[in-house]
Amino acid sequence: MTTKPAQDPSLASLIASFNDHLASLIGPVEPAPVADWRFMTGPADESAAKRARAWEALRANPSLLFPIRLPWHFGTELEFQRPSETCHQLFCHRSFDPNEFDLLGNILKEGMTFVDVGANAGLYSVFAAKKVGVSGDVIAFEPSRREFATLNRNIALNKLANARAFQLAVGETDANATLHVAADEYDGHNSLDGLALFRTFPNVRYTTDRSNFQWTSFESLRKEIPVGGVEQIEVLVYADSSFEFDLHQLGVSPAEAVTGPWSVSASGETPALLPHGLTLDFKGADITRFGDLSLSAAGGALRITGYGPSGVAFRWKLNREIESRIVIGGRPVSDAPVEKQSVEVVSLDGFLAGRPLKSLDVMKLDIEGHELPALRGAKGLIDRHKPLLMIEVVNGLLAGKDGALKELSAFLSERGYACFDVVKGEPRLVEIAGEHGSNIIAAPERFLDAVLKLGGLTRAALDPAPDPSAPKPHRPSLLRKHA
Repeated sequence: MTTKPAQDPSLASLIASFNDHLASLIGPVEPAPVADWRFMTGPADESAAKRARAWEALRANPSLLFPIRLPWHFGTELEFQRPSETCHQLFCHRSFDPNEFDLLGNILKEGMTFVDVGANAGLYSVFAAKKVGVSGDVIAFEPSRREFATLNRNIALNKLANARAFQLAVGETDANATLHVAADEYDGHNSLDGLALFRTFPNVRYTTDRSNFQWTSFESLRKEIPVGGVEQIEVLVYADSSFEFDLHQLGVSPAEAVTGPWSVSASGETPALLPHGLTLDFKGADITRFGDLSLSAAGGALRITGYGPSGVAFRWKLNREIESRIVIGGRPVSDAPVEKQSVEVVSLDGFLAGRPLKSLDVMKLDIEGHELPALRGAKGLIDRHKPLLMIEVVNGLLAGKDGALKELSAFLSERGYACFDVVKGEPRLVEIAGEHGSNIIAAPERFLDAVLKLGGLTRAALDPAPDPSAPKPHRPSLLRKHA
């Protein structure tokens, strides 16, 4: 754990004490596969709640408390200069793509070559460089200046002489483009097509008896919900996935209906500490929170940033002789980039032609919906070396790119690749044309048996069981050779 030097001795002492506290909370990274793992989740150890509270302090004081170092696989460390979402995931949840890393740990061998397209902070590059050893190679591409600096720092920090990083975007042809750079907290969503962010409106759930629940949504910036003459009211602002929302108004009208806070002992909830700088006072409410989220002030509004299933509960006791209503208003935070950078785009076929490869064994692509153009620009390398491909395939990011899913499926099947995901912890066969929000593992012939074995499968699983009543036309194998 490192920090920037402080001039004030008392402040330096306070920061050192805080760092000692952080060090006591951080355990090793999750090493084993986890069925149904999701981003912004991880092992619920006894320190999880303490890490969540410590993260809020880190996020609120980045100039004082960063950089920080976190343990990674094989005794390596990752250093982060700011409170990014990648750092958040590792710090709070001690895991990152455990199923993918378990698979790669079984596939990568000494002397192999790993290409990392969309390397970000270098989690995959550092892991792969350790696995392939000094006789292997890692070639990483990351166009963002901010993330490239972190990537380079992590390569140097771990003394990885076998890893090379290039500040370039990867596409179908050589070109220049504009990279939209997201705020620190969304560092994994930089994109050439505007920010690759999924924004969710939170839900509003309310009840007067904690058994009959009503739901509504933010159809407009402000709305009123009549509740009549009741003794208490609970309002929950929450979402089942990541969201960021500015709550401009929430209260009971008329104000004289409020007689005080309604305190409820609800499982998983803890008291919410409101930030300074709010113009809202949530008059008379008992306020609690649950899940992984942060609360901050934004122009007087309460900014609620949820990093997964999470929310904030507001509860009041009321005078039932007064007809009451809930008044609520807010809006989602804008997806505007914090910066636009001019970047160079290269095709891998062209760029690596001048840097002869002894092999190309595994290629990982995570570039926010631009994976297909990058694959097209590397088809010569893919046809020649037949690497295992790990491709982020998220339907929502590919939507609007005409036929992208169908084209991706054709690109892989024409080259004899069988496709898997590791959502359940072990590889399972999937159809590219289906609904995806995860990494796809595309295995060529030379890696197929290894991937099947990890999933407890045999080659018989590659063809569906025949329908006795159906005609039997000739059907080419998924593993036909590419001409």
